Amino acid sequence: GLALMGADNLADAARQGNMAQVRYLVQMGVSPNQTDYEGHYTPLIQAAMSGQEEVVHYLVLKAGADVNYRIPDSPLTAYVCAKGYKHLKIADFLKAQGAVEEPVPYWLHPHPFRAE
Repeated sequence: GLALMGADNLADAARQGNMAQVRYLVQMGVSPNQTDYEGHYTPLIQAAMSGQEEVVHYLVLKAGADVNYRIPDSPLTAYVCAKGYKHLKIADFLKAQGAVEEPVPYWLHPHPFRAE
């Protein structure tokens, strides 16, 4: 339905760093904690993995995103993803906002050849 479509759009906008679209969708009522259709990723996790600092700040400080949401049956949180993908300023920000510091699993690392 509309909510799920909105969530997918918000996850995409967050990953791409499209602040205008992120802000618009949140103001339209799309929950920042709604997960996307495919991987149970929240917009915050998408933004953290992609190094979208401005989006991360907005989602946490203005939209009320849950910094400790964990992808089901996985060790992945926004903090772990930011750290694993070497976005250390984002990891530090999330920690300052109450994210639990957890180790990065050995298999989580940036994919240099990932096609967009």
